[in-house]
Amino acid sequence: MPSVEPTREAGLALLELLVALTLSGLLFGMMHEGFTLGRRVWEGATTRGGARLEAVEAAQGLLRRQLRMAWPAAANGLVPFQGGPAGLDFVAPPPALLGQGIRSRASLGLARNGDLVMSWLPETDRRLAAVPQRAVLLGGVAAMDLGYFGIQDGDDMPRWHPTWRNQARQPRLVRVRLAFPPGDPRAWPELLVAPMIDTDGECLPAPDDLRCAGR
Repeated sequence: MPSVEPTREAGLALLELLVALTLSGLLFGMMHEGFTLGRRVWEGATTRGGARLEAVEAAQGLLRRQLRMAWPAAANGLVPFQGGPAGLDFVAPPPALLGQGIRSRASLGLARNGDLVMSWLPETDRRLAAVPQRAVLLGGVAAMDLGYFGIQDGDDMPRWHPTWRNQARQPRLVRVRLAFPPGDPRAWPELLVAPMIDTDGECLPAPDDLRCAGR
């Protein structure tokens, strides 16, 4: 009678090979899923990080443009620039009406919910006076600190001040510092801006370089 052992051994070898291939396929699938998930997490983190950086840059860009255009003309001997460590009011063209000769009362402050808010109330056109503009520059801000460098009444030389109120001239520099909550990956580079020192009544600042338009 022929022996059946070689056939049995061949069957077992084939079964082991199928099991090994099945396990290899499962292992490859798990590795592929893990790689795909890791790539998605990395891409999502990169996208979110880029969006956060763009938001900070956009907020700094708007503040820089607005503070550079702060109107220095004095009324009753005082400039319309009133600032403290947590808020600031000044006169500047609203972003939506640049180049139209319309000035507004601009305000910068930090809301209780952590929103960095800027608002504009046009003061040279009564038709627009009842329609203030408001923009949230950044959300989730823990603290804001403003500083003002210049010569105030009674100073011998320029220095940093925590407030700038009821002065005959604007500060030479405005410093804006922001802090974010612990664990927030965003960073706010210290912003230093030099406001307009004097004024030309016939000058309309161009939105790009802030020089007088048409000159």
